[in-house]
Parts: sequence; C-alpha cells; structure tokens
Amino acid sequence: MSLTLAAASLTRGKRRLLDGISLTLAQGEQAALIGPSGAGKSSLISLAATLAAPDGGQVSLLGEAPWQLGARARRALRARIACVWQSPPLPARQRVIHAVAAGRLGQTGTLAALARLMLPRDGSAIERTLARVELAHKLWARSDVLSGGERQRVGVARALYQAGELVLADEPVSALDPYLAAQTVRVLCEDARARGATLLMSLHSVELALAHFPRIIALRDGRVAFDLPASEVDEARLAALYEGDSPAGPALSSPATALTPARC
Repeated sequence: MSLTLAAASLTRGKRRLLDGISLTLAQGEQAALIGPSGAGKSSLISLAATLAAPDGGQVSLLGEAPWQLGARARRALRARIACVWQSPPLPARQRVIHAVAAGRLGQTGTLAALARLMLPRDGSAIERTLARVELAHKLWARSDVLSGGERQRVGVARALYQAGELVLADEPVSALDPYLAAQTVRVLCEDARARGATLLMSLHSVELALAHFPRIIALRDGRVAFDLPASEVDEARLAALYEGDSPAGPALSSPATALTPARC
C-alpha cells in the first residue's frame, strides 16, 4: 500500500486537527479530499508528507513506518514523495528552472544534487515539464515576479519533474482560473496514472474532484465523513458535509498552515 492511516490523530495546541482517521490508498490509486475549511484536509496532507508526527495511531508510507526510521532513512523516504502546496516555497530570487530542478534534490548525493540544481543539465526536460502547465516561457523568470497562479504551476511542474511514487497535493489550483485549474488537475492525474503513482489531492472545488477522481474522501471536524466512489456522491451527502459552509469558496487558510512544507 502507498498510504495507510490507522486511527491517526493530530493535535496542535488545544485543537484536535485530525481525530482517529483511518484510510488506505493502494499503489496507483487516485483520491480527492474534500470538505469545508478547517475540516482537516491540509492537516492530513501534512501528516502524510511527514511534516508532523501523529500523536495517536499510525502512519505507513510506501511500505515504511516513517516515524520508526532514522533521520537518513526518513529523508530517503521523503525523496520518493512529491508534494504540491497551495503556496509553494520558492525563494524570491530563484529562477524557475532551478525551482523545478529542485524536485530531484533528494534523489542524489548532496554535492551532486547542489551542482545539478545550480547548473541543470536537463534544461530541455524541465522546459517540457513547464510546457505541460503552460509555463515554458517562464523558464528563466525569477520567482518573485510570478503571479500566485504561476507560482502554483511551478510547484506542480516541480512535482511532475520529481516523478514521485506518491504525490500529495494540497489545494494546488486555488489561485488558477477555472480553465487552468481543470487543465492542471488533469495533468497531475494523467501523469500519476501513466507512471502508476498514487495521488491524493485536497480540493475546495467539489466539481473538480468529481470530474477527475474516482474516489472521494470527505472530511469534517477532523474525521472522515464519507469515503465513496465519485459516482455515489450525491447532493444530499454534499449538503450534509457542507452544512453551514460553502463548498465554492477557496481555502485561504487552514489549521496546518503553520506546518512548513519546505522539507518535502
């Protein structure tokens, strides 16, 4: 199995972000996380990305128990996981080509990785990857001149270039217009499917989730509200899930915002 949570819980301060969540994603499976703001979607992605250790239950990633590994083995495990964040951590003066190349930093020794980052030898491959998210023309642009939506697509391109066995995406298209959002989600799904990778993506847009994912996992108040094939998700279930909330608004913040994504 690529990802297994067994009664996993996560607490920050006095707040319970995840409350005994159990779910499993098989190798090559694709699932979308939906739910109102504050439901625990970003917290679950952060837990799966090993940015936080559960304070209850167990987590298994790619057949490994990350918190039973030593620091070096855990870094090696993280190198097999591609993460896409709502606000990608891009240094202000970094060029886009280097930001995408950073996706493979953990796959080689430190010195070789740094040399490859500073002087990418596969610029053509990076440019082709950027073309998949309609950003090939930004190859040498600096990160600090990119729009929010362009930064998100650079983050997607970095994950595509990394080609991780497990892909975790937390609201990766929240700053994109409807056309680009649908195109970007489609590219991530098609890439994972072609490689046999596992994909878990949190989305505020129910429409995008239902259009692109065969499995929908709904969270509310840190718990699984339902876990169903997309074909079985009806208006009644969605109304109950979002009671008192609007599923249309973008997630601008979440309980897991304080968990810095730079380590993945």
